[in-house]
Amino acid sequence: MIFIYLLIVTTPFSQYPAFYNLFAGLSLVKIFGILSFTYSIFYRRVESRPVHRSSTLEFLIVVFFLYGIFRIAISNEFGENYIFQTILSLLIFFFVSIRCIDSIEKVKKSIICIIVGVFFATYRGLKEYFYLGIARPQSVFGDPNYFALALVLCIIILLNFIFYSKLDKNKKIFIFLLSLIMIATLLLTASRGGVIGLLVGLLVFLLSEKVNRKKICFFLFISLFFIVQILPSHLFGRFGIGNIIDMESEMNSEMYGAKVSTDARKKLLIAGVNMVKEKPIFGVGHGKFKYYSVSYNSEISSSQIAHCTWLEILAEQGIFGFIIFISIIYLTLERLLSVKRLTKNTKCYNFISISNALFTSLVAYVATATFLSAEWEKLLWIIIFISICFYNCFIEKVSSR
Repeated sequence: MIFIYLLIVTTPFSQYPAFYNLFAGLSLVKIFGILSFTYSIFYRRVESRPVHRSSTLEFLIVVFFLYGIFRIAISNEFGENYIFQTILSLLIFFFVSIRCIDSIEKVKKSIICIIVGVFFATYRGLKEYFYLGIARPQSVFGDPNYFALALVLCIIILLNFIFYSKLDKNKKIFIFLLSLIMIATLLLTASRGGVIGLLVGLLVFLLSEKVNRKKICFFLFISLFFIVQILPSHLFGRFGIGNIIDMESEMNSEMYGAKVSTDARKKLLIAGVNMVKEKPIFGVGHGKFKYYSVSYNSEISSSQIAHCTWLEILAEQGIFGFIIFISIIYLTLERLLSVKRLTKNTKCYNFISISNALFTSLVAYVATATFLSAEWEKLLWIIIFISICFYNCFIEKVSSR
């Protein structure tokens, strides 16, 4: 299992230069991926555990990946190689996770590995901001918005572990401090979509029945006080509140940049709608939104991605791919919600904390994904795969009673 855990930890670093070409042209992530796949082939499940049978969710995930591989394979244009490799690697890791992550302890360790990987990325992002002078750190993700998405997913998971798990006080304090660092880093990215996703995740978290709202409000107050003290004033301009704080030239520049970004997204929306109108069933093809954006809206001066996951999937993969993707998200949330309901009045703290953590993080993703193209973000799919493994573990535990 060590190779699988290392694969999850290093996943955010797939494009990191220091890890990119280590041996025979393979990156560190690919090396761990090959080792994990080899391990999964020879892995033997514990005999007392029933072999999991595939369901609608697993079937839809395989169809979604194979649909992408087929569409890209029959096209020789516009260099979709990166998306092809991403889909193929996700399909392989799906097999590895379903086969090997077969206990609640392995699920917990896998979630911890996600947090560890993003924590290292956070360190890199803070280094970029404080030592390299990069105004909006992007860490190893190549873009501040994708960095923000990873931070949002982890922050929500950490908050659930603080308030739902039965960890000792020292561990909760450590998680609390880690959450503060990640929240501050999220704001340094100045990602409006990331902040909205975090707020939506927090709202869902606050509406949970078992949560102690007084403790959460205290946590948010301390977090807000800490963040306001360290956040540079010019970043407020990204959120359109420069008039309230201080009309500095630097802040005005950020506000102007935010306005330009908003106008560009409106033009991309028109381009995406035009693509859907022309090819509604199967779309214009995987990875082709950027190339076709200029052709479908003359007001766009240079090729751009959709900056909206739902628009990009609908335009590139058509109604067929869009329905499958939406169904995958919905069925994953439905499974996690069913675990939450069944453990509502129990003392199964592992299942309670993990189900809430995965559920709220996915809801936060749904909100954040509205403002960036993130259908192929590996952390998203890892969380979906872990959610499936977690649900399988829960069903096996219930059926064994």
